[in-house]
Amino acid sequence: MFNPLEPRDCESLFAAIAEASEICTALPSVEFFAKGNPSVADVLVQGFKRKLATSGLPDCAVYTAENHNHAAEILESAILAKLGTAEKARMGKRVQFSTRLSAR
Repeated sequence: MFNPLEPRDCESLFAAIAEASEICTALPSVEFFAKGNPSVADVLVQGFKRKLATSGLPDCAVYTAENHNHAAEILESAILAKLGTAEKARMGKRVQFSTRLSAR
């Protein structure tokens, strides 16, 4: 388990996210997506930016297991708010959230 509050763990955490083909969150509440410094959204953004910048890494499906009907949309919005326009466009092609997963 990596701790994003420990600088030595951040590199491993970002690399694991970048290399992941599937990610699932399971937090006590969707409020945790934006809480903390760094927040869950901050950490995912850093990993996804690496994925977007590196060819050969797999596309990724993100599933949310929080007890909230709109958890995936909330997480996706929190992440997209931290990206520029070009990154958002690339992100939509490489990372899909459970609200819009489709056969590829």
